[in-house]
Amino acid sequence: MKEKIEKFLMDILNPQLPMRIRFFNICTLGGTAGALLATIAPIISGVNSTFGLILSSLTAVFFFSLFLIGHNTGKNELCIMVGVIGLNFIIYPLLYFSMGGIEGGMVLYFVMGIVFTLLLLDFKSALIIFPLEIAEYSLIFYLGEKHPGLFSTIDVYRENIVLDIALDFFIVSLTTFFVIKILYNAYEDQAKRADKLVQELEKLSTTDPLTKLYNRRFLMQAIETEIIKSKREKYKFSIIMFDVDKFKSVNDTYGHIIGDEVLISFAKILSSHVREYDTVARYGGEEFMILLPNSNEEAAFSRAEEIRRDVESSELCTSMHIPITVSGGVASYDELTMITVEDLTSVADTYLYESKENGRNRITWRDNSHGLHK
Repeated sequence: MKEKIEKFLMDILNPQLPMRIRFFNICTLGGTAGALLATIAPIISGVNSTFGLILSSLTAVFFFSLFLIGHNTGKNELCIMVGVIGLNFIIYPLLYFSMGGIEGGMVLYFVMGIVFTLLLLDFKSALIIFPLEIAEYSLIFYLGEKHPGLFSTIDVYRENIVLDIALDFFIVSLTTFFVIKILYNAYEDQAKRADKLVQELEKLSTTDPLTKLYNRRFLMQAIETEIIKSKREKYKFSIIMFDVDKFKSVNDTYGHIIGDEVLISFAKILSSHVREYDTVARYGGEEFMILLPNSNEEAAFSRAEEIRRDVESSELCTSMHIPITVSGGVASYDELTMITVEDLTSVADTYLYESKENGRNRITWRDNSHGLHK
């Protein structure tokens, strides 16, 4: 039984449904329950009429029918319009007439009807229906004031009327509370889903889909931030640019699937050699880069050598025994000679090119450069 109830609630409150439809489902079911309570309340208080009791019962049937039709046919917009018009222009006025006019508790329900109108209808429909409701209720109150005998009156003790109003007030307050609570929860749920979606989009916009490392766009922004910080705090930071040796021949000989496996394996090795605050990114194709805050060239070179040796002794492709090596270039930021991000990456790229020209599987930096770039 519990599982059936949970499944039913998940069905009518499915986050995939538009918020208005979920709210409509709750309103129709809540309206059914509220109408049944409104049927019982006059009986308890002694303020009742046969017509009023029959109308309250029919109201419960009306709401539940709307729920079933909307839920089973999907014609929710039509059901919403029928529900709002039927509630505010037929049901509530008739209940008002039959329950003693202004001295009954039905006046409170007019407020709830207006709230439902504004929450359920779209803006254009509400712009038409809402003024008509205000005009209708104003006319009812005016006629009730000018012609006291126009509406049926119920000859009961004054304390019974007070009890009836108190019960109606309780029902309206409880219903309004649940409506607000449901809307709040729905809004909170939508906000969480929106935040999650934004986070996923941000991650997609900054992550390389193959290696799951940061992409070039994110890396360039990170280096730009580091340059600003370095100028302000006067400290060194470095970058290492790597390139997988003879990667084109791997793709040409073994296919792109094997090539992708090599890149993914290399990305994992890079990630295993960095600190929490370092940035590892796929620079493009088979080129990768590491941003090392608070590291000079010597420290960066040592880190690059560790990575190079690790790659040399590892199998980057487990499905095929292919010897893979990498080459690298190390550069450290110097605010006197480097103005932009491109100035820094250009130096690292030049040292990387020198490593390639000198036989590959090596790391080049300022102290071991042969000056091929000059």
